[in-house]
Amino acid sequence: SLMMNGALRLFSATPKKLMPVPDDSDLAKKVRFENCLKIIFGLCMSISVALGLYTTTIFTIMSIYSKTALGMGLQSDYNKWFEACAPYRQWGFRSFLGTIL
Repeated sequence: SLMMNGALRLFSATPKKLMPVPDDSDLAKKVRFENCLKIIFGLCMSISVALGLYTTTIFTIMSIYSKTALGMGLQSDYNKWFEACAPYRQWGFRSFLGTIL
């Protein structure tokens, strides 16, 4: 959640308009490079926000379901469900690591 906030704030503070490429070759290289950086930055921030959203959703839902099952005294059902959801937790953790990188 904090990573998503940071990514969204960086994204919103960055100018996103691509500059037209001028005729001057030296200046054109600089403008093309800056345009490429803006596109790469936008893609990285979009991926970071998407991964953070996935991580937040997975762990929030798992937390809610876990507390509900344990609160209702369904320990054996909870254990089966917890084992069945192991791949989702692993992907959620990998997704969290992706937001950091």
